[in-house]
Amino acid sequence: PTPDETTLPTPDPTPEIDVWAPVRSALINSPIPDLTFSVGTEAGVVFTYEKGAATLDTAMKIRSATKWVTGVTLLKLVEQGTLTLQDHPQTYLPWWGTDADSDSRTSLITLEHLLTFTSGLPYDSEAFCLQMGILWTPETCVQKVMRDHQQLHSDPGSTFVYAQINLKVAALMAMAALGKSNWNEVFQEVIGTPEKLQMTYSVPSSKNILAAGGLETTPRAYGQFLEKVLRRQILGARHDDMEVDRTPNPMPMVFPPIQQSIDEEWHYGYAQWRECHHLAWQPSCDTSIVLSSPGAYGCYP
Repeated sequence: PTPDETTLPTPDPTPEIDVWAPVRSALINSPIPDLTFSVGTEAGVVFTYEKGAATLDTAMKIRSATKWVTGVTLLKLVEQGTLTLQDHPQTYLPWWGTDADSDSRTSLITLEHLLTFTSGLPYDSEAFCLQMGILWTPETCVQKVMRDHQQLHSDPGSTFVYAQINLKVAALMAMAALGKSNWNEVFQEVIGTPEKLQMTYSVPSSKNILAAGGLETTPRAYGQFLEKVLRRQILGARHDDMEVDRTPNPMPMVFPPIQQSIDEEWHYGYAQWRECHHLAWQPSCDTSIVLSSPGAYGCYP
């Protein structure tokens, strides 16, 4: 260089900030030995972490995380015009409410009540037949429940009661409407096959599927389902309906498992939770919307 020139050192490149470092550290230090964690947006997956024997492609039974998928399937049938939210079970199930001792209010139950768990069907209707895969069919199981529990817990539409029988009845309505022998056939025809979702309803058996908790899938496939929901690829006109709080205060909540386990007041929509991380529902929970469907075996979409 000439005496008038100054050579400046080349600056070091600005290091990239790993925004996921705190999350990764928490997962590494988690006492859970086998876990898969994935974060995505409408554009796709932005972060994943696998630990132990769990991977994105590990098939697992997801229990109550099933409810969200079932709810979307039923709303798709509503969107297609196969069902309506005001349909009554007796429209599709001729035996519904015909027992001489049946509560007359059962004829008032609608698909919307079943999707929001406000039908009045009692929690103690959780009969063993719901979990039995060999001796029962969905129809004979629901018939047994209705014989054993003649009286509803409450008027349809008045009280949230966390009972799996709600989606069992809703699934039966859809099966009858489409002429299908089991709920997995309904799911596969309506969204499973069209959306290429690697999901199968098989619990406790293909003969007596639990629509509220019988799905087997992988974290990757469930993530693809959520991505398609976010993109409005599955639901169109009914998409925004899923975000609405269907159990607003002061509706009583009977056996809400979240409130019993972590002491927070969550509300319910169409087969999925509206989270609120406070002891009691706050106005902020009406505007900051978090939807979820956690399951008993650790699946938490």
